[in-house]
Formats: sequence, C-alpha cells, structure tokens
Amino acid sequence: MYFPLSINLLLLQCWSVYSQDQEIPASANHQVRRVTTGETLIGIPVSYTCQFNNLWTETRHPMDYPSGAHWSPMLMASHKNKYTMFSQNPPKEASVGVQNVAEFGGTSNLKKELNAAGKVVNDITMAAGSLFPTQSKPSKNIGQLEMDITHRMISSISMIAPSPDWFTGLSNYRPIKDGKWLESFTVDTYPWDAGTDSGDTYSAFDSATNPKEPVHRIWSDLPVNNVFVGQNGVLPVGQWSCTKVEETDCKEDGNARFFRKMKDGEVRTQKCRWLSKKEVRKKFCSKTSTHMFAPSAGDVCRVSCDTCPPV
Repeated sequence: MYFPLSINLLLLQCWSVYSQDQEIPASANHQVRRVTTGETLIGIPVSYTCQFNNLWTETRHPMDYPSGAHWSPMLMASHKNKYTMFSQNPPKEASVGVQNVAEFGGTSNLKKELNAAGKVVNDITMAAGSLFPTQSKPSKNIGQLEMDITHRMISSISMIAPSPDWFTGLSNYRPIKDGKWLESFTVDTYPWDAGTDSGDTYSAFDSATNPKEPVHRIWSDLPVNNVFVGQNGVLPVGQWSCTKVEETDCKEDGNARFFRKMKDGEVRTQKCRWLSKKEVRKKFCSKTSTHMFAPSAGDVCRVSCDTCPPV
C-alpha cells in the first residue's frame, strides 16, 4: 500500500504499531504467557510496575543445577527502537555493559550506556538487590517504568548466577495491542549466552572468548553439556510481569500527534505542543478525528485540551 510522504510521522508511529501489534507475536526471544488488553491510547504516557519471577529450578532444569542459584539485580529500560540491549537477529556482540551483567551481575556500565544513549532511552528501573529464590519467595519487585509513544519498547536483563556469562531478559518487547497500552503482561524469557566466556558449566573457571561471539540464545545443544535442558527441551528460566499503574495525575506527551485535517485524501497531523495558543486549542480540542489511525486532540492532548479523566 502506498502512503504519500505527507502522512509522515503519525502513520509511521500509529500504523507501524497497529500492524505489528495486532496480535502479540510469538518470538524466538521470549514466550508471552498472558496479557490483558487496555483502553489507554499509546499517545498517552503510562507507567508500569514490574516484578521478576524465577522459573529456573532444579525440577525444570535438573542437569548440574548449582547450589546457591540466584539472580543478579534485574534492570529494565524503556526506549526507542534505535536502541537494542542484546540481539541475535541481527547478530550483535555484547556491549561492555551487557558483558558485565552476564559475567558478574554488575550494572554500573550498562547504566552508563543507557544514560549515554540520551533521548533514545526514556527510563531505567532496577531491583534492590539480588534474588535467591525459594519456594516461598520466588519473585522480586523491580520498580516502576515510565513509557510513552516514542519510547514504547522494553528491554531487561539479569545474570543467571553462578554462570560463565549467561543471562535472561527481554529484548525490544512492545506492551501494545491495537494502538493501546496493555493493562498487564507476563512474559517468559529463555537463557542467553553473552558470547564473552567459553565456560560450559555453571561453575566453570573464567575462559575469555577471543574474539567475542555474538550474543545468542541457548538451545538444547548449547552449551555442549545441556545444562538447561529438561524433559521438554530448554525451558524459560525467568518471567517478567508488569501491570499498568492507575493514573493519579493527568499526563500528556508533547510529541504525540493528533488529527488536524484531511487534504487531497491525505491525513495531516500536529503535535500536542502545537496547541499552546488559546485560539488553536479552541479550534482543535473539540474536533473529532475522521481517520482511524489519527486520534483526536482531546484524546491524546489531555492537559492542553483539559480533557483529563476524573481521578
């Protein structure tokens, strides 16, 4: 389908989100366990409160399961699609930050990398301390994560400890369906190898991989001794569960775009920050959109248009 260039940013944002997130896709990186759909448009900033649940157990992963098994402090970030924490498609070597998490559980370098990314990264949250899971305490609260229309992806990471350079996490997960934020989601994640240490057992001595290999998901034949293999292959080791925080104050993203008009069969849009003048607000805040992918100003520019829901 051909779209004129003048449709630009709104359709790049809204159409891509709508088409890619019609159904929460299956992924080689993770397994979606359950989601609850919502009614909040992606043009409205939201917050999620998140926790990590342990799935790495001796019952599920019996081969050489270590004593003292634990997780390093979990880190989560919301970001644009220009940032990738780790990936195997396309292949990507581990950054120093990812390597340090995978080998030692340290997050200081990764946080520096995220901060250095500037406006590409929106928010970072991290659990207070490690998780030594037990049957009565299999989970760890991580914190609250802020998201908006331009930072609608989540990546996360935690070290599988002890291990040479193994970790789990989310990579570029979008909590969106039909152009709206999910109310809640639970996603299972698999074990990954950072490609920086050649050890193949949990307690292997340091053996730096030189040169580095690309980060890769651990399958039934990697590592060679099948440490993560259970009766049904390599099962997920971690689970990330997030719930959208109920609004207590009204938020607006100045970059969110609203329907302005149709001209020559093309949709024209504007950013919420354009509504700074009273006469402009009066004209557009009460105007109804006639395009399915372009929300009305009153729907997304709620502070400017004074259309915040009661709290």
